[in-house]
Amino acid sequence: MNPPGNSDIVAGFNASIPDAEKAVVMAAKNVATYADVKGDLDVLRLYSNVQFFITQVDLDIRVSLRNLLADPSARITAEKYLALALIEAERGVGILLNQLRAAAGKQHGRLATFVEIDKFQEARDAIEARLKPMREDKRFSADLTLIRNEVVAHFVSKESGVENSAKWALSRDALDKGEDAILRSKIVEFAIALSLGLRELSQGMTKATETWMKANVKV
Repeated sequence: MNPPGNSDIVAGFNASIPDAEKAVVMAAKNVATYADVKGDLDVLRLYSNVQFFITQVDLDIRVSLRNLLADPSARITAEKYLALALIEAERGVGILLNQLRAAAGKQHGRLATFVEIDKFQEARDAIEARLKPMREDKRFSADLTLIRNEVVAHFVSKESGVENSAKWALSRDALDKGEDAILRSKIVEFAIALSLGLRELSQGMTKATETWMKANVKV
């Protein structure tokens, strides 16, 4: 069986993006619901934050990949936003999971078993494994930081003006525009791995709270 071509992958994104957007909106509503809670309920706020982060970054990646694969001329723009999603997710996921783990460990009363720590750790280990190849590529990680600081976040840098943004545009223009070339891009490769990892993390978080939900939430 031949691997799917760009048109097939784009069609898949077109089919999945509307549901991914709905998941982001639902997660955002949960964040708003628990934004001001304190004490024992704080674990619900932190859990909602994790799920929103997962759905939002996953949607960003899907939309950017769809745009990139549908139109290779979008590479200058789409790929730099994929790079931004990679570096922000790599750093943000650890921060949010640390906060949730700390709160879960202090829970008592009705929410004492809201998060099953062993299942939480399994989910965390899985996303860490997905991120490991990117983290171990030190040169790529350094490039991501440069892209974020001087290409995406600050189009005009104090140190280099627009030079790094111009270098980025020229570097993308010089690349092969074929389908295979885009799929061989390290940014695309790691973005796909991250997207898969985030979906696995979301499923893992659901499993970590499944027992409590079944016992305490009436559907």
